[in-house]
Amino acid sequence: MNLRVLSLASALSLLPAAVASAQTPTPPPSSAPASQGKPVIEVGALAEGATADPVLSFFYDKSQSVNPATVGGYIMKHNPNGARLMLDVTYTTMSPADGEWLGKGKDASAQEWTEFRNFKLYTADLVVGHEWGNPDAVFGFFAGGGIGVAYRSGTITSWDDPTGIGSGSKSHSAPKDKLKGVPPVIPTVNFRLGPTVNFGNVASLMIDGGLDNGLFVGAQFGFRL
Repeated sequence: MNLRVLSLASALSLLPAAVASAQTPTPPPSSAPASQGKPVIEVGALAEGATADPVLSFFYDKSQSVNPATVGGYIMKHNPNGARLMLDVTYTTMSPADGEWLGKGKDASAQEWTEFRNFKLYTADLVVGHEWGNPDAVFGFFAGGGIGVAYRSGTITSWDDPTGIGSGSKSHSAPKDKLKGVPPVIPTVNFRLGPTVNFGNVASLMIDGGLDNGLFVGAQFGFRL
């Protein structure tokens, strides 16, 4: 009889623990991909080819083709919700051919012969954007924009060219510094969009286009840390 009482008491002592265990839900197995966790930092390089000609056509009846080329590096923060924050530093060169320029709506007597010499831009941009698509999908789409600052170097010099005879008229007028009064550091704006290709959580490639020192098309490739 004493053994039965002892067994019953032991069973009753274990009952609260069994009830508590039954009431504690078993967590489901984690199926969330790793990319949906903490923000990821990506570093990489970019290259862009651009043209300013469509913009120049609003200001000049006659101009030379201006086609900047840009290279640089960037660092980008990938947030799990698709938000992106990018800082890039770039180097841009533009060397239009020497030639005649005439302001929009001006008389031919206002035509000038203009020469670019070693004209370059050193730019830093901050871009805020968003990438649409499943974080673990191969393909996505990015759009964003931002502001920056650019430091210029080189010269842009013009001579009056009323007869339209080109460089031969340089001896008939004093050279004019077209950058006189323009500060060496100027603000910039940019807008970019394009498809992205994600190589797992290791690297990504973006083919983008937009506005940045002209209308541009480019690519950037980076590795995630």
